[in-house]
Order: sequence, then structure tokens, then C-alpha cells
Amino acid sequence: MAVLERVVSRIRFSREPLINHILVPIGLIISLPVIAALSVRAELGGVSAVQSVWYYPLASLYLAYLAFSAYSSYRLTKIVMKHLVDSGITSYYWLRNMGDDDAVLRLYKSGLRKKVLPSPITSLILCLVTGGLAYPVILYMVERVFSLHAYGEEKKFLGYTQAKPVGIGQGVLDIAASMLTIGAYMFYWIRRAITTYNNHISLVHSRHPEPPIPGETSVPERLYPRGPILAFSMMLIGLGLTIFFVISGLPVYLPYIVGIGFITCYYSFILSRKNFALQFLGTLGMIYFLFITTTIIGFAGHTLFASLYKHLEQVAGRLSMNNPWLLSVQIFTNNLVPSTVALAPIIGAPYLAYAIGQAGIIYGFMISIKLPSYGLTILSLPIMPHSILELSAYALFISSAIRLLRGDRRVAVKIIGSYIVLYAAALVEAFSIYLAHAIS
Repeated sequence: MAVLERVVSRIRFSREPLINHILVPIGLIISLPVIAALSVRAELGGVSAVQSVWYYPLASLYLAYLAFSAYSSYRLTKIVMKHLVDSGITSYYWLRNMGDDDAVLRLYKSGLRKKVLPSPITSLILCLVTGGLAYPVILYMVERVFSLHAYGEEKKFLGYTQAKPVGIGQGVLDIAASMLTIGAYMFYWIRRAITTYNNHISLVHSRHPEPPIPGETSVPERLYPRGPILAFSMMLIGLGLTIFFVISGLPVYLPYIVGIGFITCYYSFILSRKNFALQFLGTLGMIYFLFITTTIIGFAGHTLFASLYKHLEQVAGRLSMNNPWLLSVQIFTNNLVPSTVALAPIIGAPYLAYAIGQAGIIYGFMISIKLPSYGLTILSLPIMPHSILELSAYALFISSAIRLLRGDRRVAVKIIGSYIVLYAAALVEAFSIYLAHAIS
């Protein structure tokens, strides 16, 4: 024990400066809407359309986010992995002195579950290779692992805790909120993670190498906004920001659509603890929210989306309008790809949301140009039979993916049912189009 005592006495636990990480969102807040707008312009008008806009040079600020996020991911994984080792040795030393062998065994088992972090170098490379897309995932993994560690140690040695374990639902919500606020939410998210780390150092390791004394250090108050309330407020903020951008002439809608895709996953995930019918209805409600709000975005920024509508007309011109059976297969095939991708738990839903959001934006543009001639009947698309069936199929796919994540053995039946509903929607839509053309 004398050797172990010397090893423990040499260990140092230091607080982490917030400045090392809080710079991450700065470049993102400016460059993300710029890149989102440029990507739409490139898709619709080619490279020349991108280089001619005044905000094109601002896209280079994304390099600042890339550099800061790569360093932050490296630093976070390094300090947390080092802390887990140092704290494990220290906790073992304290528990052996207390004669608590059962706690030593629990410490060993919990330590095995915490080894899920990539190495610091791997984290840095992942951020660089993915263009910074890996950073939110790494931040979630670091916070999840450390919050579980802090919660267990503080409960054991103090009897109370300031740390709150971070689950998958919270991680999905954090990523969604970061997208919906164009990166601004990351200020709070990063600060929350660093504060949990520093508070744990103060509570458990401030007397190192001596163990903490319960009641000697007060537990800091932590504000964790309730998930559903936070999700709803982020949705409204994201919608407001997106409408502001499109009215200003910037086609910045991609972060909003992706964010709502993640929020849909979040609600579906928390409702999956209930019965499947409730989960399905909640997911369907979110999908309708996405479609209706992107319709509003398309209507508000209709001057930006004329090229997108022309592209849709070109695609529609290749469909077999005179053969409803062949047309149903074409519609089904078109909807099949995003629906199947949506079966990938969590990450598939934003891809499906993109397809739904694009449809909503085009529908909003159609309303802006055809409302005078068609009247209010043009607003009836969301409640038409094929729309209800199609959006219901999408809700079934996302709900089934979440059930797949939870290990539901009956999910195969739900997935087969999702494909059946999707084809039924295509069939109803095809015959509706065929009859409309025949009447006209």
C-alpha cells in the first residue's frame, strides 16, 4: 500500500479552462448559414451561382470552427480519459482504506462500461476528416461518459451529486438544438459539460490525496432545462431564424430541416417507452409539423425557390401519367430510398426529414403562385388521403427504427407494415393523378 500511496500522492486533478472550448461555435455561427445557403445555390444554379454572391468569402470562417473543434475534441477526450484512470486509482486507494471491497468491485465493473471513448488523436482526426461533423458526437460521448463517472463517485463519497447522467435522448436533443440555433446552443452545451467536470473536481478531488468529506463542500446548483420544453422552444427559435433568413434572401433552411429531423427522433425516442400507437402518433405529429413549417418557409421565401420548382416539373414530366400502375411504382421507388435510410436509428431520420422538408418548401412555393387561381383548395394537400398515408408511413419507419435501437423483437412486422402503407400511399396518389388528368 505504501507504493500505491506514493502513486496517488503524485496525481494532480486540475480544473479545465472554459476558454479552451468555448471558441468552437464562433466560426460555426457565421459560416453555417453561409454554407447552407451556398449549397442550395450550387444545387440549383451551379458553381457560378455560388461564387457571385456577396457572402461567399464568409464560408472560409468554417475553417475556424474546424480548427477549434479538432483541438477541443482532442483536449476533451485527453482530460477525461486521464481523469478516469487517475480517479480510478485514487478511488481504489480510498475504498481499500475504508475496507469497502464490494465498492471496489463495482468500481471495476463500472470502469469497463466507460471505455467507449476514442483516443485523443483519433478524435482530432475524426473532426478533421469529417469537416467538424464528428465534434457534436464526440462532445456527447465525452459528456455521457464523464457524467456517469461523476454521478457514481459523488454518490459514493458524498451521498449527493451535482452531475446528471446524459442519455441518448439528451444527446440527440443537444445536436438538434445546435442545428436549429445555427450553432449558438453549443455555447450552453460546452459550458454545461465543462462545468460538470470542474464541479466534480471541486467536490471529490479538492482535498486530494485525502478523500472528500460529505457536507464540507456545497453542491452547485445546475440548471438542466426539461427535454420536451427545450425541444419545443428550440423548434420555434429555429423556425423564426429560418423565416428571417429566407425573407432576407438567404436560402438557409437545411439546418432547420436537419434539426427537426433530430427533434423528431428525440420525441419518438422518449415516447417509445410508451405503447407503439402513442409513439407513432407523436412521430406523425412531428412530421406534420415539419411539412407545414417548411411550407411556410417556402411561401415566405418564394422568390428563392423558383429553380427548385422548375426542377420538380422536369422530374414530374418523366412520370407515366397515363398508366396509374406504372406511376404508382415510380412514386413508390422515389419514396423508397429516404424511407429505407430512415431505418438507420437516429441518423436516418434527418435524411428522411430532408426529403419531407424539400417537398414542403416546393408546396409553399406552389401556394404562393397558384393561390389566386386555385383558391383555398390548394391548402388541402396535407389532409388528402395519399398525404396522410405517405406521412404515416414515414412515421412508421422512424418509430420502427427507434424500436430497433431499443431491441424490440417485433420490429420486423412493423417495418413490413411500413412498406405496405408506403406503397398504398403511392397507389392512391397515382390513381388520384390519373383521374385528375383524365377529367381535365
